Amino acid sequence: MTTTTIVRNNTKSKSALFLLELVIAITFLALSSVICIRLFVAAHTISRQTSYLNMAIVRSQTVAEVFKAAGGDPAKIEEILNPALGECGCGTYQLFYDENWQEVSSGTNAAYRTDFTLGFDGSMNTAEILVWNNRPDGAGNPGTQIYSLTAKSYVGQGVPR
Repeated sequence: MTTTTIVRNNTKSKSALFLLELVIAITFLALSSVICIRLFVAAHTISRQTSYLNMAIVRSQTVAEVFKAAGGDPAKIEEILNPALGECGCGTYQLFYDENWQEVSSGTNAAYRTDFTLGFDGSMNTAEILVWNNRPDGAGNPGTQIYSLTAKSYVGQGVPR
């Protein structure tokens, strides 16, 4: 009779150990999955920010190339970039883009915008190009600057012949 009692007690302690081991394994897997999910979210956020930066660079380079091709002439720049171009005054212009970086005609539905200001400094035409995220952030601020670029075009004197 005593032999049977010992076997039963040994079986109960084995099942309790197995249960404890199972709880520890589930806890470890749960913590690991939380860490992995956080890493995936961070990677997605970084990927989205990189995409915004790449498109901002492309849009600002496009404006810079138009500026250089037009020789800094505001009339030629307006002709090339119309109808999406809007003048704010004082030589400052704006281009507006939707969520997919497609040009839109007004800033009311724009997710992004490019501001550029034309200037003249001695023998150089200059364009200060800023690309903005038009959407307010969580704190209610109107938007953040994504990228800036300064383009210069030399306006030299003609070479005598």
